[in-house]
Amino acid sequence: MPASTPYFLRTTTAPDGKEYATLDEARLAMDNLINRQSEAAISVTEQGDGKWSIRLSQTSSIKIWLEDANGKTIRLK
Repeated sequence: MPASTPYFLRTTTAPDGKEYATLDEARLAMDNLINRQSEAAISVTEQGDGKWSIRLSQTSSIKIWLEDANGKTIRLK
């Protein structure tokens, strides 16, 4: 049986990210993180490259995204 491909939840503040065994687990973690961050955010938008930009203030923002083991960005939905 082939090993499963890991998926990574990455942010600009933690580029090494967190590894998840399945895409469903990674998507759920990303969705939860976006929801938590959006409570205090000025705006939350999905960029054309599949990464999410969360503006926390006029001068502070972070990006959140999923990657597969090959470094390809995976869309949330």
